[in-house]
Amino acid sequence: MTYLSEARAALRRGDTDTMQRLSDVELVRARDAGDLAGEVEAISMLARTAMFRGDYGTARRLAGEAADRAGAGGDPALELVPVHVAAAVELVAGDLEKARDAFTRSLALNERWGDARTVAREQFNLATIALKLGDAARATELLFASRRHALDAHDTDAAMLTHHAFAGAILAEAQGDTRLATRRLAAVESVLAATGEVLVAGYAADQAALRTTLRERLGADFDAEYAAGAGQDIRELLTAM
Repeated sequence: MTYLSEARAALRRGDTDTMQRLSDVELVRARDAGDLAGEVEAISMLARTAMFRGDYGTARRLAGEAADRAGAGGDPALELVPVHVAAAVELVAGDLEKARDAFTRSLALNERWGDARTVAREQFNLATIALKLGDAARATELLFASRRHALDAHDTDAAMLTHHAFAGAILAEAQGDTRLATRRLAAVESVLAATGEVLVAGYAADQAALRTTLRERLGADFDAEYAAGAGQDIRELLTAM
């Protein structure tokens, strides 16, 4: 496996020790080889590692360092990863206004220099911010756009599916459909349990909070609805959204 594939797999598991170890080695290699793109990727992954650990000050500093190095290369495409990571740090840290502005910039960059997969990712992040800010209509618009771009990119791996389905669970709860939200959450958590992966940093707390809210609202009916959702195919769930 390449550095990026190994590091991304560790990220999806929430394995910060492996992310740190791999990225430290890659950073030395990239600097020794004069590989600016590799250096930017390694610093950006170290910023993600700090973000997963809740060290937002270090995460911001590293994301800024990665952005500075990318800017020195004169290739706008190099800026895509550090700009995305900087936005993600603000989202996880809870500064929604700053995160929205940063992801809006990241989306614009990806629409020009990225691809359908990365455009879908940033639309998804902006959708979740809209949900958190109480704008369900804007969130719905962005989620539909995100799924369309993801399908255009044939990006239907477990991470894409689970994150979109989780956003759908939050949206259903915001729209007052507690039972549908519970079934969607159950489908998401079934996939996570089967793959050994986790939602990206920041969404884990939302996941726990949503489960608590749904259990409180449904009371004795929660377990039956959850069981029904746990048996649902997540692709069929997304098709119906």
